[in-house]
Amino acid sequence: MGLRHEDIAEVYRSKISLQDYSARPTISGVQFLPLKRFMDEGGTFLELGRLTEGGLETLPGFQVRQLSYSTMQSRAIKAFHLHYAQSELWFVPPECRLLVGLLDVRKDSATLGTSMRFVMGDGLARYLV
Repeated sequence: MGLRHEDIAEVYRSKISLQDYSARPTISGVQFLPLKRFMDEGGTFLELGRLTEGGLETLPGFQVRQLSYSTMQSRAIKAFHLHYAQSELWFVPPECRLLVGLLDVRKDSATLGTSMRFVMGDGLARYLV
């Protein structure tokens, strides 16, 4: 039989946190879209998207207005900003990791008050839309 939380001595129990692997709530409108990463003996290739007359082919209906690239110092925190009329598409290179926290503050949203916390990058190539 496995060890249970109540089997831990009281003096240590308050110092132990329990990990919860159940499905987390998501924020309405937040999507993760997989990206294909190809690898061979010469390196890797990852296509972020193709530009067509209609916009970014990978995300129909998403109109690209700005492309940018940002780097951060290790352990730096860039946080707590808000966009009123802007959709964002984020990409984190597979060799990097970024801890992201989102909070739905839209008063008429079905997911008002819902928060999401996740890691991007680290070999999992996907868009966050």
